[in-house]
Amino acid sequence: MISPQRRCGVERQGKKRRGIRALLAQPPKNFYSQTAAHITGRRLVEIQGCRRVLEIQEGHLCLDMGSWKMDLYGDNLTIRALEGRQAVMEGALKRAEFSPKEEKE
Repeated sequence: MISPQRRCGVERQGKKRRGIRALLAQPPKNFYSQTAAHITGRRLVEIQGCRRVLEIQEGHLCLDMGSWKMDLYGDNLTIRALEGRQAVMEGALKRAEFSPKEEKE
């Protein structure tokens, strides 16, 4: 026999509420400090979480992303904006690589 609570959907409703609460909960403490890269049409790269520029060469940019580094390769790469921890690069992007930074001995 089905319990009256189950028949009325009370148990299901409680499970749904917990799921909704989890969706609407605050993100983890360091969520907004994480790195994000947006590449638009191989011409524009927007980076969030960039600490500094490590290296600039013809066709190569290397960015410090905390415990990671990001290498961008392409033609006519230029830094359009560098403010706070956000950077905007423009050019004909050919390749982007993330790799852990090497520890200094």
